[in-house]
Amino acid sequence: MEQKLPFCPVETTLTLIGDKWKVIIIRDLMDGTKRFGELKKTVGKVTQKVLTANLRQMEEMGLVSRKVYAEVPPRVEYTLTETGYSLKPILDAMSVWGIEYKRKLGCSLNCELLGEQKDIALVQSTLIYIDHVSLMIELIDTVKHETGCQKMIIYRSNLSDDFFKLSNKLASEIISKCSDYKVKVAVIGDYSHFVNKDLQAFIEEQNTKNDFIFVSDNEEAIKKLND
Repeated sequence: MEQKLPFCPVETTLTLIGDKWKVIIIRDLMDGTKRFGELKKTVGKVTQKVLTANLRQMEEMGLVSRKVYAEVPPRVEYTLTETGYSLKPILDAMSVWGIEYKRKLGCSLNCELLGEQKDIALVQSTLIYIDHVSLMIELIDTVKHETGCQKMIIYRSNLSDDFFKLSNKLASEIISKCSDYKVKVAVIGDYSHFVNKDLQAFIEEQNTKNDFIFVSDNEEAIKKLND
């Protein structure tokens, strides 16, 4: 589709990705193909109508390709084109700038480095509240930028109650994303009051894998993260 573009290259770029949702869609497609439903979950609080409109515009711009499968119910998948993926350096730069800006405002994670190798970041900020996959991605990126660590410790209070409602799959999505980013996470808290058997089984199973674990204190976290 022929487009009439501005003379200024900065304006040209903004013509393509100036909308908030387009940038977030590109961010979430950077790690691979996603179905519409998956995108709606990772992108955040966007309506189906707005997400559909943005995806159609991005397809027309050549940033995204759409594949429809002849199935019942119909399955639609979205993938970044080569042009779409070429925006990665811009998004990486935006991430670094955003982290630095928040640090200047005193919004850093206040991480303490633990372990003999000082390779475990204890996130001490009380402002972290993860109720969406995108916020976990932001936390991972920020911890890596501030400390260089691939292992982190957070607190139970940093996770929303929805994380522990297994039916909504938020926990599995966050754990899967941590695995994609090759990050190990320990969550400190008191889990003795959990009476739901499925939840108890989930925690027990996770604690056998040592990649996203639930512990009672720093000492246990450090030991398991280093196993």
